[in-house]
Amino acid sequence: MIANNHPASPIRRNGVSSAEIERAIHLDVEGFLDVETGSPPVMASVIVDGRTETFVFEDQSPELAEAARATGLRTATLEPWIRETFDRAVAESRWIAAYSRRERIVFEACGIEGDEIALRYLDTRPLAIAWRRTQHPEVDRAMKARRRRRRERGEFDRGRENSLPTLAKLADIALPPMYGAGLVTARLRAVIEQIHGRGSFAAITPIAKAKWANLVRHNRWDCEASKRLALVAV
Repeated sequence: MIANNHPASPIRRNGVSSAEIERAIHLDVEGFLDVETGSPPVMASVIVDGRTETFVFEDQSPELAEAARATGLRTATLEPWIRETFDRAVAESRWIAAYSRRERIVFEACGIEGDEIALRYLDTRPLAIAWRRTQHPEVDRAMKARRRRRRERGEFDRGRENSLPTLAKLADIALPPMYGAGLVTARLRAVIEQIHGRGSFAAITPIAKAKWANLVRHNRWDCEASKRLALVAV
């Protein structure tokens, strides 16, 4: 990523404005497992100044890099891409924003020190949760009651009440029909296995190509919806 000439300056920590959300570098990464388990992402979508781009990390999946090149997406190497993204955020005094801590863990795993990324990273999920609490108190109370009942029954709380699709729906951000919880891993595996077995993206089945297209749409929707929800929340 090429930096522009905005002067570097500290970012305010006591609140965030809609202008800062608009200028932020918004990210969403996808992979087989959460990076906390040691599995790095294989792709990411990023929004800067209203433009959305999707990158596939060729050092993490040569097969998906083949799919990216065949469908007009960009490829990159994970650690240098992370460093360039961080350096741009610092140089241009932008937040690095995402709807979870996962992306922050990626930066740390790629060599960005914890105290460095802590000053630059904006987890937008707390903003959305606070917005629900203040703007939709009845929904918030009902959600907390459901979670309390699940805990009392000894059921595992997967945190879906605070998920991006759930809060996006509350903000009237439409969920695309191809979207589905738990489908990312299946789609990744299907595309990788087909390219590995058939030798090229061109040779895989139409169904596998559709899974790739839906995977990219899913990733881009997560990134774009996260930004839209943050703008609603502030």
